[in-house]
Amino acid sequence: MTAIGSNAVLTAFVLFCRIGACLMIMPGISSARIPARVRLFVGFAITLGLTPLLSDEVGPAISAPSPFLLIRTIISESLIGGLIGFLGRIFFGALDALANAIAMAIGLSSPLAPPADDNEPAPAIVSLISLGALMLFFLTNLHWEVLRGLLASYSVWPVSGFSTHAWGLPKSAIRLHVLSFWRCASAVRLSCTP
Repeated sequence: MTAIGSNAVLTAFVLFCRIGACLMIMPGISSARIPARVRLFVGFAITLGLTPLLSDEVGPAISAPSPFLLIRTIISESLIGGLIGFLGRIFFGALDALANAIAMAIGLSSPLAPPADDNEPAPAIVSLISLGALMLFFLTNLHWEVLRGLLASYSVWPVSGFSTHAWGLPKSAIRLHVLSFWRCASAVRLSCTP
């Protein structure tokens, strides 16, 4: 029987930084209705299940672990995992905003009900729509797509700690969003001027 060495523990921890950050923000699992220990154990279980598949991706990054490089890798992995989870969260935030607009349009915005996924009370129709979307998220197995995206993220963003190759895609995406925002803002400003 082989003993678990410090490299195996460090590999699992670096993998947990990305997977745990994604699960902390991902819709459904990050709900306040699920106890924190259950979420933590789900993150550990998924990380330990994916460690044999992804240990080759992490191995070269932690082969010579200097403390500065290790901290940089942990921060980078946490940010990448948070970004992946946040991208899934954006869709549910947009759905909540749309449901709030629907509630105001039909005049049902005053009675508040406990929310399905957040801590703040919302109109009953918002809770109904967000609960339905959350149930469809799990019934159509889209939570597995998030895990597949996590697996694929190691080929797009390798474990290297803030390298220019790893962050080139988000920089270009941020530039594209800023340019499109300024174009939209200038178009609105031009249409509002008399």
